[in-house]
Formats: sequence, C-alpha cells, structure tokens
Amino acid sequence: MIHTLSYQLGDLIPYVNWIYFFHAWGMPPRFAQVADIHDCVACRREWIAKMGEADYAQAVEADRLMQEALGLLRGLDAGWRVKARFGLFPAWSEGEDIVLLPGVAQAPSEENLSRQEGAESFTEKTESGICPKMVPTGTEAAEFRLPFLRQQLVRGRQDACLCLADFIAPKGHFPVSATWPSFPVGPETPRGAALGVFVTAVDRGMEQLYPDDDFRRMLLQTLCDRLAEAAAEKMHEEVRRRYWGYVPDEHLTPQELFQEKYEGRRPAIGYPSIPDQSMIFLIDRLLGLADLDIDLTENGMMIPHAAVSGLMFDHPAARHFSIGRIGREQFNDYALRRKWTAGEGERYLAAVL
Repeated sequence: MIHTLSYQLGDLIPYVNWIYFFHAWGMPPRFAQVADIHDCVACRREWIAKMGEADYAQAVEADRLMQEALGLLRGLDAGWRVKARFGLFPAWSEGEDIVLLPGVAQAPSEENLSRQEGAESFTEKTESGICPKMVPTGTEAAEFRLPFLRQQLVRGRQDACLCLADFIAPKGHFPVSATWPSFPVGPETPRGAALGVFVTAVDRGMEQLYPDDDFRRMLLQTLCDRLAEAAAEKMHEEVRRRYWGYVPDEHLTPQELFQEKYEGRRPAIGYPSIPDQSMIFLIDRLLGLADLDIDLTENGMMIPHAAVSGLMFDHPAARHFSIGRIGREQFNDYALRRKWTAGEGERYLAAVL
C-alpha cells in the first residue's frame, strides 16, 4: 500500500527550517532566531535590542517578516493542505542499481509495529572507502530498478567512491525468511533491506493566491517552499517511528531534526547524490504523482513548484555526499541502465559531465 498523508499548515510550523526562509529574503542564518520567540512580544523586542546597532534595521525587518508569515499561515490553515505520499519497498542492490519489489509495498499491521533491535553491517571497508559486495542475482518477483551514479573523485577515506546503492544490502546478504523479502516493510525488516520513496507538495492553488499583491505572493511562495520541505521532515519522522518503525522511541527536537541527528538519510531528487532530475519519472511510476495533482514537465520539474521528492534509507551509515564529475565510461554505462536515447543523457547530466 502506498501511504498518503495530509497536513494542516499549522501542524507543519514546528518543522519549518526558518534559516532557509530568511535566506530567501537575503538574511543571514542568525536572524532565524526570531522564530523561536515569535509568541512573546517583549522577548522579540529584547532580541532586536541585543542584535546591536549594525543589525538593528535588519532585525526589525526579520521580526516583521516572521509575524507576516505566521499571520498568513494562520489565515490559510483552515482551507489548504500539504500532502505527502510514500511507499516502503523491500530492496537489494546490484552494482550501482537498487532493485525494489513494489508488489509487496503493503502497510504493516499494528501488531507488527514493534521495535527491531540491531543491524548487521553489509558494507566492506577498503582503502578507497565504502564499497558494496557485488552479488549477481535473478529474482522470481516483479522488479523495479533504480540506477544510480558513483563518485569518481576521491575526497578522503570516509567519502570516497560512494553510491547510494552502497546503503542497501545485496541480494543474498539476508536469508529469505518470513519477514523478507515477501513481507511488507516494517520493524522486523532487516536494516538496509528496504527503501522508502516519497513526494510532498502544497495544494496546487496556493501558489496562485494573491495575484494582485506582490509582497504577499512572494511571501507565500517562500513559505510554500518551506512547507513542502517541512512536510518531508514530518513525514520522515513518522516513517522512522511508526510506518517503518526502525526507531520507534526516537524523540528529537526540531533543531536536532534539521541537524539530521536521526538514523538514516533522505536525499532528494536533483540533490548532489542524485543529480539526475529525470529520476522523478521513475518515482512517478511508483507513487502516481497525478493523484496528488502534481504534473511533470518534460525536463522532470514538478508543478506545483513547492514540491519535494526523494528516497529514504534506514541504514545507520547512510550519508549525504556529492557525485561530482563523472567520466564518459560511467556516463555510457548509466545511460544504458537508464535506457536513454541519444542526447537524453547529456540533457539530464550536463552538470556532472
């Protein structure tokens, strides 16, 4: 089963990373401190005074922006939502591919939402970094393949030659059992034996509000971007604690969430470890983005623009990294795995060639 969640705007406010909101308005990260004291007028005045003469005018503007943003969100809370959809799939790696079994992406029953203890490592340490154990396999079930790129520029022992497929165990590492791979993903699933796929997006009409008010339109667009990210943050927390359930006792503050103090990672499509924007078309085949009123352009951009899509890994060693530049040999191999026609690859991977 594919899970679809709907969030009220007010529920997402604690999950908004205000640093990026203020960055969009040209303000340094320190001005995001006002978000922590927005309900106390006296505290806000004291904060402004402490910013000093050089930052006084910008602090006043930051406070005004914060109050305008909160007022806008409260006014829209009753009629607008941010949706999230995700699937959790049994998975294994084959080289630089991750292979999914979409046919068993069912919701775990309540009785199986219990804690799984321990996780056996499936990666090997080599002098060049973390490299997967390659095990060629076949499969008896319908497969869905996600190809990935591998780093070619060595950036140090802890960040060398990485590929996202390294954080998924190869088939054969975990023995076939009652809980893998035919059983829905849940707390009993071995760590590194499943992959989450997700998308979040604001209600489409939100981006068209206030056509005659330039300031409110720009403010709302900035907020929509943050709300889509906040929905991904909240959804991922719920996935870790309940739906996947591999850390049911996790209790992190918003700041700890922003600092990624949790286990696992959530790379987004188009980010440095997944530079191929066309991966969104594969996500669409898994999740059915049209059901959320999300359209895709021919270049893989989502409409509404305030939308996020990506993957969820549960392995404790999962991390963010940048693919960087790749050679023509890897490009040709990747293009073959993606089944691209001539010219498609250069369009989607121009940034890393």
